[in-house]
Amino acid sequence: QKALVSKEIENKLKDAEAKIAQLEEEIQKEEADKKVAEGVINKINDLPEKITLENKKAVEEARKAYSDLTEAQKALVSKEIENKLKDAEAKILELEKAIKEEEDKKKPSIPEKDKENTGILPATGQKKSTTTVLMGVLLVLLGALKIRKKDKTI
Repeated sequence: QKALVSKEIENKLKDAEAKIAQLEEEIQKEEADKKVAEGVINKINDLPEKITLENKKAVEEARKAYSDLTEAQKALVSKEIENKLKDAEAKILELEKAIKEEEDKKKPSIPEKDKENTGILPATGQKKSTTTVLMGVLLVLLGALKIRKKDKTI
């Protein structure tokens, strides 16, 4: 019976079998991609509606998981889910900024009148140290002058 089957038909049969194998492989890959994407979607959906700084690690893990997806896998994630992740990241940044601003308010600030001298003088712990040094030099000179006068009178 094999002799009755032409080479052309035999080649078509082999091509069809190869195409079936290729399609089965693509289906398996799509199913695997779908499974990975669903894992990331679940990770993002598990983020709470009200994001706090305690959720920062979970948000970072969700971002890493999303970033690790292939383009084909990312295509399986809806814009709504992607936006939920972006919103959570924005909320974390907003909370961190608010905390930093609050900490900055608690730090002692340099009064405006002293800001112009900041960085010019060495940090001695004394305000207007230039004035103090000049006064000291003046006193030394006055003392030397007095000693000189005293020596001339003797």
